[in-house]
Amino acid sequence: LYLDEIGQLELMGKGIHDVLAFILEKLGDGGDLYITVRKENLGKVIEKYDLSDAKVIETSYMGMYHR
Repeated sequence: LYLDEIGQLELMGKGIHDVLAFILEKLGDGGDLYITVRKENLGKVIEKYDLSDAKVIETSYMGMYHR
């Protein structure tokens, strides 16, 4: 399952926060969930959603307008 993007709204309990919390509860310790998080929000998202065991995959993607 892929979710794009967990950010400031979710950190405030808005946006798709409820969806993510539900998915995490249902997955428990099984299943794969991939989420995108901006680097500046990563620590906060890991803490808020108790993702300390998550594997972080960093990319160097610069956006569709980068030349």
